[in-house]
Amino acid sequence: MGGRLGAVLYASSAGRAGARPGPEQGRRVTAVDVSEVALGLLGDEARRRGLDGLVTLLHADLSAWAPGPRSYALVLCTGFWDAAVFATAVGAVAEGGLLAWEAFTAEARRARPGLPPQWCLAPGEPASLLPAGFALIGQSDLTGRERRQMLARRRAPEIACPPREATQGDGI
Repeated sequence: MGGRLGAVLYASSAGRAGARPGPEQGRRVTAVDVSEVALGLLGDEARRRGLDGLVTLLHADLSAWAPGPRSYALVLCTGFWDAAVFATAVGAVAEGGLLAWEAFTAEARRARPGLPPQWCLAPGEPASLLPAGFALIGQSDLTGRERRQMLARRRAPEIACPPREATQGDGI
């Protein structure tokens, strides 16, 4: 079942939030985070639910890690922004797959003045950075406009059918 449905990539903040799609549906999940604590929380939760055989934990800096091209049916990132990492994540989404992203906006700096501006989405991001071949499903700011969520799908390639030769029954 895991192969048919496609693998899932949790990029950053692996231990944040309770419900994450993936192993409950039989999908293989790779969780990549620089935080050993976040990975530990996710690993503990997977073991508690008996799903640890489907979850691979990878302690790595996302800016230095490179997933295989078009290798994940779902790429999910929360609480993190880096345009270069976003571009890498886009490349990891399989045909027909989803890219889900949530990050702080510049508005968050009002409440968190120490938050570096490069960690915040600019207006229109991340949707404005989607390359051709992606369809934006939705992008919206959350209450208070301190966080923005985006969901997009990589279009599956169109299958070109070879032209059919006319036959006598075609009325030609």
